Amino acid sequence: MSDGQKLPYCGGITVIHTPGHICLYLPQSKILITGDEFTVTDGKSLGPVPHFTLDMDMAMNSMKKLTQYDIETVSCYHGGIYHENVNQRIAELVNK
Repeated sequence: MSDGQKLPYCGGITVIHTPGHICLYLPQSKILITGDEFTVTDGKSLGPVPHFTLDMDMAMNSMKKLTQYDIETVSCYHGGIYHENVNQRIAELVNK
């Protein structure tokens, strides 16, 4: 799979390349499946975890790509679902 590739499932899925893995964006439902790009701890959305991320600068730069999507819900591999002002939270993490 390549960055920006459109998959013909679930009404269309956009592949977003992030270091070491991918995120999948489902525009019809405004859901982002993040793998390790995000985590949720105690109900709060966090960016990549330094302990599991080889290059934090690259990981944070890749998060900037996510600001171009209208996201209402994030499904994280670590921590579950997050849906509180997702686009605002992504912007906060990117500008941190």
